[in-house]
Amino acid sequence: MHSGSSLICQQSGKPDMIEFYNATKGGVDTFDQMCGHMSTSRKTKRWPLCIFYGMINIASINAFVNNDHNMHKASKKPYNRRQFMIGLSRELMTPWMKHRIQMPSLQRSIRSTIGSILKVEPVQERATPGVSGRAICQICPSKKRRMTTNKCEQCQRAFCLEHRALLCSVCGSVN
Repeated sequence: MHSGSSLICQQSGKPDMIEFYNATKGGVDTFDQMCGHMSTSRKTKRWPLCIFYGMINIASINAFVNNDHNMHKASKKPYNRRQFMIGLSRELMTPWMKHRIQMPSLQRSIRSTIGSILKVEPVQERATPGVSGRAICQICPSKKRRMTTNKCEQCQRAFCLEHRALLCSVCGSVN
């Protein structure tokens, strides 16, 4: 495999293996520099989470390098790393956000935030008109447990006298 004369480099006097390592070690330094510049890691004391963050960093940098190579190969202008990371995160989050916006138990504020990100009108669940009896105010915190007979004309949500208007304060802020 190796002969005695090729084991040592004539110019530096170092073994060939050390010369090869020194010639190719820049990849780790470049990777560390890229992680230092833009990283998904967060401060945590949980070691499995540290490993997960490291895996996300490795995967995102590898995806960026592959995308950059493919763009150069296709003679297209490659994205800078920031644009690529924003696009990658958006592509990974979009299916989950579409799923979550359909959940009826999701908080209104989260649903409206997801709707603004996806540029979709959040689905307003309609209460089924039933027996017009007493109900708990759906705007007050559940701890207060205020009973009322008032319902919003638009969405049929129960509201107490504190939140009374022509429309409930939620529908009034939507329009």
